[in-house]
Amino acid sequence: MNNKNIKFLATSAIITALYVTLTLVFGAFSFGIVNFRIASMLNHVIFINKKYAFAIILGCGIANSTSPLGLMDVLVGVSMNAIALGLTILITSKMSYLPAKLAVNTLTIAALMFMVALELVYAFHMPFLATYGTVALGQFVSVGIGAVLYQVVFGRTKLAEKLA
Repeated sequence: MNNKNIKFLATSAIITALYVTLTLVFGAFSFGIVNFRIASMLNHVIFINKKYAFAIILGCGIANSTSPLGLMDVLVGVSMNAIALGLTILITSKMSYLPAKLAVNTLTIAALMFMVALELVYAFHMPFLATYGTVALGQFVSVGIGAVLYQVVFGRTKLAEKLA
């Protein structure tokens, strides 16, 4: 294994661990109808290297295994993240303007929260539109804040190049 592969695996492990830790530390807001998941800010690391999507998806799966909804939340969360990140990578593949890419990622994640809303409707018999509105808004805000932080941290430094 060469240094590049070791660096990628180590960075992936850190991203996964950060996702899980942030989700669990802010657990009261990470699950349910609020769904203001601080860890979702990390979804933008796919713009450093699209292969980091696997670290985010794995982190989501591990974190969601602690959810009150258990396996159902693992399946829905992992599926939603995989679809959102896959679509974002596909849509932004020819884009070069970072703020536009970050906006696409933020909107894609918020839009696909209908999957989480359906899960909550099924599990808790909640009204779909209100549930979708709250979970989508929570994700839009958290991922949107992440987009701003991403630009500040990675857009103005050479850190992204070192992690790529």
